[in-house]
Amino acid sequence: MSLDPAAAALATDRLNAVDAALPGLVESFWVTGSATSGDWRPGVSDVDFVALTSRVPTAADLAALAAVHVPGGPPVDGVYVADLADPPVAEEPAPHVQDGAFSTGPCGLCTPVGWLELRLRGVPLRGPAPAGVVPAPDPAALRAWLLGP
Repeated sequence: MSLDPAAAALATDRLNAVDAALPGLVESFWVTGSATSGDWRPGVSDVDFVALTSRVPTAADLAALAAVHVPGGPPVDGVYVADLADPPVAEEPAPHVQDGAFSTGPCGLCTPVGWLELRLRGVPLRGPAPAGVVPAPDPAALRAWLLGP
């Protein structure tokens, strides 16, 4: 899969900004969503990402991430994950940016479908192909999430 050049540039810009603020924090960085499916539209779509971190972010790390992801900044939505073997779910807190706002609260981006999409369609800007490192979601959890309560 390839990325639209403008989407790749936007994602690279955000990765470079995080690297400048927190060298060594982001171990792997994958683009997901419309930018990987051919549905991304400049000026309309955001760029979705998952960043695997080298450590659980500290309070200072979180403050630096908040400074990188400011409201009104580049249109990116993504989550920072320290452990792919046990990724957060929507009800759990996780450092993330969504609709231009950085948060450490519950992350609506963290769903079994999101992890499956990352595994199957994520495009690496840094690190290995996600299929080799992102575990497949538990089928029962995926089914339960899709069917709802």
